[in-house]
Amino acid sequence: MKYFISDKKAANVIQESASVAAIQSFLIYSTLLNYSIVAVCFLVFRFVHSWLYQLHSRWFSVSAETFDVIRYAGMAVYKVGILYYLTLPHIWLYALMQLRQCAIRNRPKQDAA
Repeated sequence: MKYFISDKKAANVIQESASVAAIQSFLIYSTLLNYSIVAVCFLVFRFVHSWLYQLHSRWFSVSAETFDVIRYAGMAVYKVGILYYLTLPHIWLYALMQLRQCAIRNRPKQDAA
């Protein structure tokens, strides 16, 4: 039958899954690094808000409320970017690899004839 996977193809799948695992680990570490950057930005914004506002108000004439909105909007856009470009690809790769491994495990055995 045509839907059998040969042993050579199975070996290629194992090699591909190793490279996918490397990509997944990169995505996980990048996600953790970027969320730690978000946490540091939040802590800086929370505890040194007045100093940050004074620093930026020298260069730009913005009110404190506008400054807060800009900072929160920037953090929100950054978090959404992390979600779309790092977290979701990791989840999709994980799901696809699980489906692929399930298909390999459940493949029918080839007949000796």
